[in-house]
Amino acid sequence: MHLLLLSLLRHCDIKSVTSMEILKIVVVCSENHALIRGDNLWEKISLWYTENVLQMKNLYLNMSASNFAAYKQSWFRHLLMKEVDLSQTLETKCYAFGFMLIIDGLILNRDDSKASAVINAVMSPAIEIAHKAAMHAYILQQKIKCVFSFIDSVVTLYLESSSKQNCGPESLKTKMSQTCEGLLEYICHRLPVTCQDVTLGCLPLQTVKNFASLAKKDSLKYKEFFGKLHATMPILLKSTIHVRSQLQTIDKILRGSAAVSSALSLHWCCQVASQHAFLLDPVSSKLLKDNLSVLDVHGALLSSLSDEKERMLKIRFQELQWLCIPFCLKNGLFIHEEYNLETYIELLIEQLDIMPAYSLECLYIAAQALLSQVNSQELHVAGKCINALWKTTCDNISSSSFRKLYKHFVSAVFQANILSASFENPVSVALTELSNDIANRSKLKLGLLSDVILCWVSFSESGLSNSADRPCSGHNNNNEDVIDVKTNEEDLNSNPQNTTLDDLLQIFAKQFELPIVPLSSPPLLSLYERITFFVHCLIYLGPSTKDIVLTQTAVEHAQTMDEIIAPFSTIKEETLVNLAATAILLKLDISNMEHIVFGNHVLHSLIEEDEMGTVGKAQCHFGSHLHCTKQKIWQNILLLISFTPCNEVETTIQNFVSILDSNLPSSVRYYCEWSLTLLLFRFPNCESILIDKLQSHCTRKSLKGNSFVGICSYLSVLLLYGISHKYLKKDMNEFFFKLINIAIPWCTTQHFTVRLHGFAILQRVHDHFKDKGELDALLKVHPTISSCLEFANSSSGNVLKNWNKIKHHFMLFQLDPIADFSLESIFCSIPRLCNLNWVDLNSVKLHVAQESTWVPIADKRGVLGSLPSSTWYSSFHKEPFKFPVEPIGLAEDSNATGILKEDANVQKKFVVSRDKVSSGLILVASLITKPSNLGGLTRSCEVFGAECLVVHSLSCMEDKLYQSLAVTAHKWMKMEEVKRWDLSSYLTGKRGQGYKLVGIEQTEKSKLLTEYRFPRKCVLVLGSEKEGIPHSLLSTLDECVEIPQMGMIRSLNVHVSGAVTVWEYRKQHIDDASCGEK
Repeated sequence: MHLLLLSLLRHCDIKSVTSMEILKIVVVCSENHALIRGDNLWEKISLWYTENVLQMKNLYLNMSASNFAAYKQSWFRHLLMKEVDLSQTLETKCYAFGFMLIIDGLILNRDDSKASAVINAVMSPAIEIAHKAAMHAYILQQKIKCVFSFIDSVVTLYLESSSKQNCGPESLKTKMSQTCEGLLEYICHRLPVTCQDVTLGCLPLQTVKNFASLAKKDSLKYKEFFGKLHATMPILLKSTIHVRSQLQTIDKILRGSAAVSSALSLHWCCQVASQHAFLLDPVSSKLLKDNLSVLDVHGALLSSLSDEKERMLKIRFQELQWLCIPFCLKNGLFIHEEYNLETYIELLIEQLDIMPAYSLECLYIAAQALLSQVNSQELHVAGKCINALWKTTCDNISSSSFRKLYKHFVSAVFQANILSASFENPVSVALTELSNDIANRSKLKLGLLSDVILCWVSFSESGLSNSADRPCSGHNNNNEDVIDVKTNEEDLNSNPQNTTLDDLLQIFAKQFELPIVPLSSPPLLSLYERITFFVHCLIYLGPSTKDIVLTQTAVEHAQTMDEIIAPFSTIKEETLVNLAATAILLKLDISNMEHIVFGNHVLHSLIEEDEMGTVGKAQCHFGSHLHCTKQKIWQNILLLISFTPCNEVETTIQNFVSILDSNLPSSVRYYCEWSLTLLLFRFPNCESILIDKLQSHCTRKSLKGNSFVGICSYLSVLLLYGISHKYLKKDMNEFFFKLINIAIPWCTTQHFTVRLHGFAILQRVHDHFKDKGELDALLKVHPTISSCLEFANSSSGNVLKNWNKIKHHFMLFQLDPIADFSLESIFCSIPRLCNLNWVDLNSVKLHVAQESTWVPIADKRGVLGSLPSSTWYSSFHKEPFKFPVEPIGLAEDSNATGILKEDANVQKKFVVSRDKVSSGLILVASLITKPSNLGGLTRSCEVFGAECLVVHSLSCMEDKLYQSLAVTAHKWMKMEEVKRWDLSSYLTGKRGQGYKLVGIEQTEKSKLLTEYRFPRKCVLVLGSEKEGIPHSLLSTLDECVEIPQMGMIRSLNVHVSGAVTVWEYRKQHIDDASCGEK
């Protein structure tokens, strides 16, 4: 929808479209939430609409304010004269949108006088009709419908932007108040009586409710409106009771409309009372309670209605009855004496199978209210309700109502009362199955995970710090099992904005063993039981179908169109889901043992997920789905590495070391190296594991390919670990001396990359001592380091080129594993430096709760964030597709940006125009049996312009292998079927037509292809793959040619032989054809 509006602003020819056509596009975009009044896009459109549409009609510049207002009044009166069908109110909405666009455009252009004049001119007749509608029967119904629909659209648009600072002129709000006062008079006098037109009654109720929400903050300013609203409620409630009591005596034709009208009034009173409690006096409260005590969710009052129209009214009546249930439960007004909560849930489950899809929304809203009240006695029926809701939602997955139903479903099921259900009760089991099903479906359908994970984020806001009540569990929750880690460190500052390097050091310094601690925090317990779903959210990548990828590419391109319109802010669903799940992790407290247990469990699950994703896959290609998934896994492993307990560290280090020995993409390897570095930093006694591993490689006589990559990683980890010694208050020089002894042997290895890494280690250590002014001390202990580096710097060719590249390797020369530990480095900088898609830092700040995170958000050193994408990986990086700025062609200006130069060496295809090719070459391939050879020959014959290709059976074209080689050549190439046993007679016939018969075969009398001159009319005969041309056919041929060879192998593949020969023929006769470019 955004792209539609962008195209409108960029490409619309204002002289060839009407203003109504433009407004219809705006209305459709607004209904799909692509356009909201008050945002940048709306402002741009309002300016564009005012400047283009009005100037085109010579209205904006040449009219005074009064004349312009008179024109707009006549424009509105033209609407009132139309007969509008309220089932299709698009035109009325267009008038309302046009009115608001003009008002906003005039105000943005600082033309307040015209804006005020237009407001008075348009709203005055609307106010007049709204006040007269209740008492004057002679006013045409279409006028009332137009005004009600128009005012409803205006109030809705105003309400959309009510949170904005400049939501609109106050004069318009005053006019809307006066109009709504007239609507209240209509509600009091006409609504209970006028039962024939239910839709007409719905509009004023909806408009008044919306304006009451809009004016709630200024109730004193609009006290006249609220006074009338207060007086309206008891009148409407009394009328509702009266209509309901007399329902069976009303004519059957009007009974359905009367019932719906009364139910509509009751539901409206519930909504208004819920939003404005001050309007409920004792009289109104009693009347409301009397109405709610006889709710009829079965629709029994209308059971006698049978035809289609009457059944629709009955369904609408039931909808309104179900929509009153949330208000009843919220205010303790239980609905029916013999019905309890469990009974109503069972009724709801029954109605899910009966109600049509367009009416299901009311049941989902009621389910949300009912499930919020479930206690330990109703767990079984609550579990059934969850399963029934999910089944109904999935049944409508292909319908247009799915998205709306799914949002209501998520709100109903993923609420605190359900999420806090204790382990293994029916609700918990249903929730686990549901979560896994949603995770599986999210791999193919967008938009399923974001709402769910955001519900869990909201649930964890209060639950991780304080245990919440758990009505579904039936247990008394307390914090007796929450154990603080016993360390000598002081408690960390909880404010991440003040998180310092010392805070990080305290986190990394914590050492603990992992005892068995039962989880009591409801959010942690709920996620612990559904760890598979939670891990799926952490590493969610989203479906990657062709349509989705193209759509995302188009949206990214649209965001660059800031010369036309301010770019709209979007965030991919996968990024939103990932960050929301990560936000939950960042609420964990490293000093709380219960949180440590959960974090460690997530860490183990991530490692298992990484192992499962690697099984059966020898390679992980750059930018592939597997690569991106593994990167997300290791980003979170790095984030949670501090949750590794003492009793698991050796196993974890050994596991990471073996992973580094495998074939990993570069970005994944860097996260693994960083994680291993932090483990060694926390547990320095384990450094011998890595050193011993390197030394064992030194003593081995032969190493496999992946072992060399692992050696590079071990060297990098030891270097980063040495850099971190300054935070351990250990002697860095002593460790670096040891590291030099380890690295120098690898500088002499035959493996090029290992040798480069060895030199890089020496260079980084050399730079470290040089910066500290202790270079002499280094050279005194290791004098050979200078000669090693001099050898590397004096290299030439590719060796020198790659040595200069690796000097820009951020892992070896820029990364500080402790000071750079931050969300920005993990999620933004490293992916960017590896030429991968990365998360924008602003998105991280937006979706991560800063007040609860224990990890710095921004990289305070700022080194990694300022680095350009590394040239070390440029050979692996493919630029993403970009839309061309201008059409490609020959540019008059050789310096033009985005256009090819005239002498540019451009790839293009040289073909012979098919309609001008001189026919004459027939290739006979009936002796060939393999579909791959036939497919290749078809493509060669089509490209080089052969007249016909003869095969044994045309059914070969149905073979998939044939099609993969021929591509689409068989669609353009003339093909003929001649059986092998009929070849002799076929060739004889062609000789009679003037063709010369030439075989491609090695015989005693065959001529070299380079010396043979082909006649224009020629039949080329190819032999079979193994036997060649049989002797019986050789005697039929006029001549044979062979391709000269220089190697030892006897012959070429038959497809290659045919292609070479056909090209030689075409080369000799290319002057016979007119050539062109395609």
